[in-house]
Amino acid sequence: VLSVAGLSADEGEASQPEEATVRAHIDAHLDSLAEAEHRQWVLEQVRGGWRYGSVRDDTLKRHDSMVSFAQLSEADRMKTRLQVLEYPNLVRLLGWHLVRTEDAETAGP
Repeated sequence: VLSVAGLSADEGEASQPEEATVRAHIDAHLDSLAEAEHRQWVLEQVRGGWRYGSVRDDTLKRHDSMVSFAQLSEADRMKTRLQVLEYPNLVRLLGWHLVRTEDAETAGP
């Protein structure tokens, strides 16, 4: 998912300027990252035996969010965006930090 926006994880802590740069980069690529995050979630659900259903049913493994990111409700798209915005915090818990890859340096903010 991170590679969609030219990001990767590296061991150790980020400096405040590095963290600010990465957060700005995430903001600039938020929808691309959220779409990739959702796509990955759908793949994980399929591997677990889940399928699309117009109403969520945990017993039958049916879920109404197993659609493209564009087809999600705005509330569900926002939920995914908020998850993406937490990436720096999540990797920090593991003793890592996010960095921009070389490809992203030429791709803009």
